[in-house]
Amino acid sequence: MKLRFFLLLLFLSGPLLAAPKPYLGWVPIQFAPAGSEVILDMRRFFEPGPDGKLQVQSSESYRATYAAQDFQLKVAIPSTAAGFVEVPLRLVDGSGKLVSEAVLTIAVEVPGRRAETPSVYAETMTPKELRFRVVGGRVPTLSAVAQFPDGSSRIVKAQTDGDHVVVPTGGLPEGTWVRLAVADTSGRVSRPARAQTGETPKFRWQDGVIYYAFTDRFVNGQPSNDQPVNDPAVLPQANYFGGDFQGIQQRIEEGYFDRLGVNVLWLAPLNRNPADAWKEYLPPYRSYTGYHGYWPISHTEVEPRFGGDAGLASMVTAARKSEIKIIADLVLRHTHAEHPLRKEKPEWFGELMLPDGSKNLRIWDEQQFTTWFEEWLPGFDFDKPEPVAFLLDNASFWARKFHLDGFRLDAVKHIKPSFWWKFRTAMRKMEQADQSGPMYFVGETFMDRQGIMQFVGPNMLDGQFDFPLYDTIMEVLASGKAGLGTLEESLSASETIYGKETLMSPLVGNHDKSRFMAFADGDLPDPKNDDEEEIGWANPPKVDHQASYEKLKLALSFILSIDGVPMIYYGDEVGLTGAGDPDNRRMMPTENELAAEQKAVREHFGQVAKLRAAHAALRYGHRRLLLAEDFRYAFVRRHFDDAVLAVWNTGKEDADFDLVVAPELADGDYHDAITGKNVEVREGRAKFSVGSMKSAFLVAGKP
Repeated sequence: MKLRFFLLLLFLSGPLLAAPKPYLGWVPIQFAPAGSEVILDMRRFFEPGPDGKLQVQSSESYRATYAAQDFQLKVAIPSTAAGFVEVPLRLVDGSGKLVSEAVLTIAVEVPGRRAETPSVYAETMTPKELRFRVVGGRVPTLSAVAQFPDGSSRIVKAQTDGDHVVVPTGGLPEGTWVRLAVADTSGRVSRPARAQTGETPKFRWQDGVIYYAFTDRFVNGQPSNDQPVNDPAVLPQANYFGGDFQGIQQRIEEGYFDRLGVNVLWLAPLNRNPADAWKEYLPPYRSYTGYHGYWPISHTEVEPRFGGDAGLASMVTAARKSEIKIIADLVLRHTHAEHPLRKEKPEWFGELMLPDGSKNLRIWDEQQFTTWFEEWLPGFDFDKPEPVAFLLDNASFWARKFHLDGFRLDAVKHIKPSFWWKFRTAMRKMEQADQSGPMYFVGETFMDRQGIMQFVGPNMLDGQFDFPLYDTIMEVLASGKAGLGTLEESLSASETIYGKETLMSPLVGNHDKSRFMAFADGDLPDPKNDDEEEIGWANPPKVDHQASYEKLKLALSFILSIDGVPMIYYGDEVGLTGAGDPDNRRMMPTENELAAEQKAVREHFGQVAKLRAAHAALRYGHRRLLLAEDFRYAFVRRHFDDAVLAVWNTGKEDADFDLVVAPELADGDYHDAITGKNVEVREGRAKFSVGSMKSAFLVAGKP
């Protein structure tokens, strides 16, 4: 499809941006100390539509103000507050008629008492009620909220029954989620538990395990489409290697991803990229090709080196036969200078030069929303409606033409939040028109947790990659610079700040980061050189210590045992090493090139990923911490009648564990799902040992 025709079609048919419907979505619990003020950007959670208004009222227990001009909600919490503050939200139309309602729950934290006591998990469900079990104290106050399929929510009446909380569910729509949190007599607040009423859907995104099949570097399935750039300035690492959709399809049909327990594939950007190489503006001025896919020169053509339209369509068909979802990388921030849009619509782009005469290049913080990545990567001007409408319609074009299940969104923090409100509204409109299942929108943002959440919500993105937790995983499990208590602190922060509704993606590898194995094996950090990219060029890491693979197994076990949609970067399942880009993008090894230790890592990942799929507790259950020391770590997760005890030992010797696992684990026989070792639970305790540098997962029954 030619660009001019695509633009004409866009404006004749009307962009997806037009006439959004009012919408109000779920708000995760916000944790805040007494006497503080909670401030929320409400466009993360609602779309007013043409004339809608958000109504918020104060009460004796809080003071709420809402500024419609900037969508900012402020809730002041009294210094005497304890337990929960519930703030009703109402979305009304121009005539004042109620369109939708929701509730904002604020859990009031007690200073110095952030310990996970009490805790709560979903225990049983009947057509009329949900019963939750409370562990660790009496429950004078609680918060029970019904979250409906249309995004609205309301408080539901719940009753305490000893160490249980009973939530009536009769009359709730099919697929309603019930969220419960409790506070004990000391004011300590649990993190919430959450359960869905009705029949269990075949797939929810919490059931996903993502694999980033970095297209050019994965498998070369059709050498006839290889077109490396013939330029002596381009070093091999920066050229095309030949990976394509046909290679990915081969792995699908061979059952590679099934054996891994992977059911979601993330593809590199699909767009056609330039045919030649381009020199970076920073020294040492190396030349690169667009092998990675992030330099679009077309918004309708699929990269022919990857297999073009036909190759992509064939691969997607094969994925669907294998019940594998497909999400594609979507580049919205910029195009390449050779894109026809740059010539035909120059007014759609921002300016390279700043008022002081300097170039607005890679000024990530000071010019967050306007900086360009390279001189030849012009950034769109998101203050102008025409390019915004074009990009929204183009996202729908890719999703509909190739039956995509979602997008990974590039450079999220460099695109204004106002665009992401419009993006989600447009995608919601498309889903409703096509009557398709919910898509998954996951972003890339290198910020702290609060910064990440600026772009996350039911009216923005579903989640982002959890880079703050990733950094801790690298510090604790790869480099060994901190103990497992630090890992627990980081995980607890993620769970508290993101909330149970948010679909974050935990990870141990990423195409913009040096590989886990480079840190685990001691090649990074290099005390003589802090430039990881240059290390990749001058002294590429290699694995010298076989024990480093055990560290990787521990990390993979960890991300597969926590909330979210875990992601594995191609090659991490076999312990591929590498320093900074492009060394972290080596060609995927063939089967004959793998050592026994690498195959063992892959087998371990598949084993734990399938364990995750078999146990709802690892995907939906509430998590109760049992132990977090330097070298020993344990928590239990339970969801209805399913329970799993997860344990790690990072020490140099076998470690003994004596844990109180009741009430989540009843007395009886259990076994380690990794080794098959039998463990008994008697009088609520489990006593066992775990080998050096090993993880264990105790599940009910004998192997």
